[in-house]
Amino acid sequence: MLTKEFIQQVEKIILEAGSRVLKGFNKKKIVKKKEGNELYTQLDLSTEKYLIKNFKKLLPNCNFISEETNNKKEIDNKKFTWIIDPIDGTNNFIKSNPHFCISVSLKKNNQSQLGIIYDPIRKELFRAIYKKGIFLNNKKVSASNTKLLKDAIVSLGFVKSFPKIMKHVKKYHKVYPYVKSLRNSGSAALDLAYLASGRVDACWLIGLKQWDYDAGLLMINESNLKVFNSSKDKHHNFSESLIASNKNIYNNFINLIL
Repeated sequence: MLTKEFIQQVEKIILEAGSRVLKGFNKKKIVKKKEGNELYTQLDLSTEKYLIKNFKKLLPNCNFISEETNNKKEIDNKKFTWIIDPIDGTNNFIKSNPHFCISVSLKKNNQSQLGIIYDPIRKELFRAIYKKGIFLNNKKVSASNTKLLKDAIVSLGFVKSFPKIMKHVKKYHKVYPYVKSLRNSGSAALDLAYLASGRVDACWLIGLKQWDYDAGLLMINESNLKVFNSSKDKHHNFSESLIASNKNIYNNFINLIL
């Protein structure tokens, strides 16, 4: 069981990482390309290294899965595993668009125990603890209670480099007429945090990696939302698409997409 003191230490490390990212927000960024024409910055790398270095001090004998330097799938699930996205919403960050976050989860035995998503621009820290709910800046929050699909705000996220992405894009016209609004924010982690805290009513995300969604998935599970995950892995360790909403609109929403 994670102690209050341990969680406070984790949050302190993440808040400091957020301050470091924020210092580089309006400065000229060193941008590089990786596989699939995806972009990353020097701050992605330095932030990830900072988080890993400090989390190792908290849990010396642990695993890491992280976007830039530790993106392997084969790990010892009996050990604690940190899953890190140092800057989720890198394309926004590169353009100085103030919508991005740091996403961190801590997993053991295929169960996420702690999920933290921190937006350094808005100073908003979303925290989920297994079987203890979701909190925003230490205040408990919950999912929306929107009852009709026509009143729903939906977060949309399609990764362009994802293979066969166009087959998903073609479904857009099937969904758009039946919801109030579709939003593409550029940060899957924040989309999931917003869903879990009632700021949006549903999410439709394609082309995800585990660091994109693991902290957010714990949050939406703690908010008792319904989730469709394309992964055949029952533990949701790896997924390429994730569809979720509150229970009121789930059946109608999922039927539009699948």
